Amino acid sequence: MAKISTYVVDNSISANDMVIGTDAEDSNITKNYTVGGLSSYIVANINFTPLDFTSEQSGLNVNLKLVDAVSTLGTVTLTAGTNITLTDNGSDNVTIAGANLIGGTNITIVDDGLGNLTINGGVYGYKTELMLFAESFNDQLPSGLDTTLQVEFGAAQGTVADPVMLDASGNITFNQAGEYIFIGFGNFERQGSSGGVSVTAFRILKNGVQQGSVKMVELDAVGIAIPYEVNIPFKAAAGDVLTWEIMRDSSGVDAGGLYDHLLLGTWGARVPSASLQIYRVTTEVV
Repeated sequence: MAKISTYVVDNSISANDMVIGTDAEDSNITKNYTVGGLSSYIVANINFTPLDFTSEQSGLNVNLKLVDAVSTLGTVTLTAGTNITLTDNGSDNVTIAGANLIGGTNITIVDDGLGNLTINGGVYGYKTELMLFAESFNDQLPSGLDTTLQVEFGAAQGTVADPVMLDASGNITFNQAGEYIFIGFGNFERQGSSGGVSVTAFRILKNGVQQGSVKMVELDAVGIAIPYEVNIPFKAAAGDVLTWEIMRDSSGVDAGGLYDHLLLGTWGARVPSASLQIYRVTTEVV
């Protein structure tokens, strides 16, 4: 038998072509094997390990493509809990196909670039719903310098069955987790004796921990009112409590606080010393 390297190369390989090899199950004797037989054995016994594709490239488009011109590669399954994010540039359609997707085997997501997503023909947008409105007409004055006063917003409202409830001390309790917007209003004013500058500071707390920065109002004379409103988007867990505090800081004189104000005009209204609105933010088909 000549050296294998001296034989002519077959450039037209077919399933019926043969190679020689050793049969390990038959005393290691030499036998012929067809190319088709070897191909079928390899395909039937090879184990493919699923690949996890991970991109840590912030702000870039990452394209993953599986190409097979002969056979079908099968279904791509998206597993819940793996934080799958689909980002669209505002003009392209993103289509997910697979029998394991909830809602159908083909889901098409279209971003109109205006904050709305169309999913299988339904346009999803944000909805805000008023959960709580409250106001207080009591003057709210700290007892002295550097003494904290918790702001109250009138009578208690709601129960544990409501998404949000308020007690008479001003504790705002979130009974249902979700996205909320807190809008708080304070009518800062200084009355009584004149002289010096009053410094009234205020802050928002969640579960007793300050949220954001401290703010303050300076008044150098009596009879001046400054209405102040704060808007805070808030992701609440069930049981979270929001409070609002004010304090006369010792960098100023012992004066100033939250005052209500009676209007004498035809409106016949009163400006509250403090008020609040709580909105819940959800998504819906619009």
